[in-house]
Amino acid sequence: MAVSSPGAGSSGFAINADASGQAIGVTIKQANLGAGTLTPGQTVTVQFDWMGSDAAGGVVNVQMFSELSGGGVSATAPILGGAGFPGTWTQVGPMDITVGPDVSGGVTLEMTAICGADPGCVSNIFFDNVSIKTPVP
Repeated sequence: MAVSSPGAGSSGFAINADASGQAIGVTIKQANLGAGTLTPGQTVTVQFDWMGSDAAGGVVNVQMFSELSGGGVSATAPILGGAGFPGTWTQVGPMDITVGPDVSGGVTLEMTAICGADPGCVSNIFFDNVSIKTPVP
């Protein structure tokens, strides 16, 4: 994982998750947002820019979890997954996600670059302008 420049729009910085050549996943998370203020069934709005390169089994997995305060999740919302990464900055969202039946631990946005056992695997992803808007209490 590294900070990269320039980010989307040729300014600022972006985060780079690169699992290439490794049989692992490299994960970036914003965890437990809105803990104690979200209620079941509310809507959270997610938006971000991303780009990257993939080959030989490299994939991306972006999802949002409705977290329980004592650990675990009550719901998982898939946002982005699979191969075929865009080679230029591409916006995802804004996307409205309804939170699960228990969000006492808030919500977590998880972004993962994943590679399998193929030594030629490429999953090199850049994320920028990540926005997670929760309802105002």
